Amino acid sequence: MTPEPNPPKVFISYSHDSQEHRLRVYELLRKLRADGIHCVTDHTLMSPPEGWQAWMEDRIKEADFTLVVCTETYRRRAERKEQPGVGLGVTWEATLITNEIYQNASRNTKFIPVLFSQEDVTHRPVWLEQVSYYRVDLEDGYELLLRHLTNQPLFEEPPVAAKVRELPPITRQKDFDEAGKVEVNDPLSSRLPSVVRISDALVAADEHISVSVDLDAQGDENAFAFSLIFDTAHLKFIEAVLGKDANSATLNVNTALSTAGQIGLAMALPTGQCITAGKNKKLITVNFHIQTGKTWNESKLQFGDKPIVRQIASSQANKLSASWLSGSIRILSQPKIITPPTLQLRHENFVEDLGNGVKLEMIAIPGGSFLMGSNLRFEEKPIHQITLSPFHIGKFQITQRQWKEVMRNNPSHFRDDNLPVEKVSWKMAVEFCERLSKKTDRSYRLPTEAEWEYACKAGSTGQYCFGDNLVLLKKYAWNINNSGQKTHPVGEKLPNKWGLYDMHGNVFEWCHDWYDANYYEQSPEKNPTGPLSGNIRVVRGGSWDGFDVHRSAYRTHMLPDLASRNIGFRVCCVARTL
Repeated sequence: MTPEPNPPKVFISYSHDSQEHRLRVYELLRKLRADGIHCVTDHTLMSPPEGWQAWMEDRIKEADFTLVVCTETYRRRAERKEQPGVGLGVTWEATLITNEIYQNASRNTKFIPVLFSQEDVTHRPVWLEQVSYYRVDLEDGYELLLRHLTNQPLFEEPPVAAKVRELPPITRQKDFDEAGKVEVNDPLSSRLPSVVRISDALVAADEHISVSVDLDAQGDENAFAFSLIFDTAHLKFIEAVLGKDANSATLNVNTALSTAGQIGLAMALPTGQCITAGKNKKLITVNFHIQTGKTWNESKLQFGDKPIVRQIASSQANKLSASWLSGSIRILSQPKIITPPTLQLRHENFVEDLGNGVKLEMIAIPGGSFLMGSNLRFEEKPIHQITLSPFHIGKFQITQRQWKEVMRNNPSHFRDDNLPVEKVSWKMAVEFCERLSKKTDRSYRLPTEAEWEYACKAGSTGQYCFGDNLVLLKKYAWNINNSGQKTHPVGEKLPNKWGLYDMHGNVFEWCHDWYDANYYEQSPEKNPTGPLSGNIRVVRGGSWDGFDVHRSAYRTHMLPDLASRNIGFRVCCVARTL
């Protein structure tokens, strides 16, 4: 689709956060005008003869679209939470925008939120929270905005055929066995994960368990595949073998094992042959080795939060399906109670030598329980009790000197060896942990969101590690009011009671977890590790360019590929055993 013949008029509403921010907005203005958009801002004006209020009102009225550049400062001023006399231009523009939306009965096709970083998604004014936003710092995001402004959809609408296609009626086939008239399952219904369960039992270390799979249908296709996902920390895959009801002359089994704990199992049946459905037919058996004594959790074959699950990976067969048989998992030897030896934790502070005089100081965090979350924001609710095992966490945010010693480069925008490393994505931080682990022969990782908040609070029940007195924040955190719009060397502010520095401010810190605004409603009480999947990762702690984001319980998120000058991280590792 070609662009509209008359380019739209666009006005940009933004706050004067800093000179750097004004330059970012000016660059957006320049790009839009270069792409044929008649775009207007206040950059080239000293003082309009009609006065600023009238000028703003005229620009918003005549504009086809108004881009609202969302930042923490813009929202604060738009919602009249700024100190008196500051940011009156934004307050006036926001009043004009909200009045126009009100006059249109809350229908909004004109005002578009745009962001320069993913963290600003939380800074959209309330009247734009339900409107699609565009990340103009990303080329793809800018292109989507340009398509919106010029009515150029990403996809052309396909034509509609003159006649509706006729479909033949479907007759659902049923198959019965002599024992119980078992209905053939629809293969699509087996694609959802299914947790395998057994009765509660204490199982000895080095016992075997067996999983039997039932193929309870018939068909004349020649391939069927599915997968098992399991906890590699406690279960070791041994083999997949033909079950007692399989015909070894016609049924072939191939297996593939990934390092992520997934077994791919493929069963091939010659074309033209079929397997008659039958109750309790055991066609394939998968054997695991239990690597530690452990109590089964609530009748599920799992350790902690990691069950063995079954997923259909692919199926060319029209009528084949795999299902777990009731009671098909059994302990191959008699279960017996095993009391594992008590391991003594070596839980004390230590210093890691990274070479060339570079040190990494780790603080021992005691295990215990605390109340996680707050009632201030939706995604921080409900307040819930969490219990954590002991762990170690970095005394400081990872510095550029430490990063360079491990990674041999420096991606940071602000440069100095003692500044926190920034402009690192979540994936880059994980790679650092992996290389650090290999270098030190110790298992380093990012802290979970629960570990981070527990370590930040350090026993405090207030909004900050020092309580609720916001006046004290400047003593503990670099923020928008005292940072000078830059990062600062780690450790210059006061530590919390556990000796951790910069848990509030300087740079946001990546956490291990996927982000889910509703996760607290279903979080396990002990050692939660976040959702099993997602699109965005948790960041915590606030940064040098923010103010109301530094609370211990404040949750926000970023795309894992995002590398920003206000995001860094610190590392974590489990308590060592003697």
